[in-house]
Amino acid sequence: MTTELHKDLQPQLTVEFLAQESAVSIDEVTQLCAAESALIGVGARVTDFVPLLAIRRVRRALRQRRMALPRAVPTA
Repeated sequence: MTTELHKDLQPQLTVEFLAQESAVSIDEVTQLCAAESALIGVGARVTDFVPLLAIRRVRRALRQRRMALPRAVPTA
């Protein structure tokens, strides 16, 4: 029972963490993960790792998005 509960909560906790880390909504991260999972899953013979790969791609995309934002320049 404990492992089943952990297995069910893990994706949600990961989505929440990514949302908080990237300062975007949970809904947006959920949509990004779903889209990536769909892209990766097309034609995949083994689907066990599709969620993991999708999370990695979403994390990378969110980091790139954050790095592309202009940064405030400190004034002296």
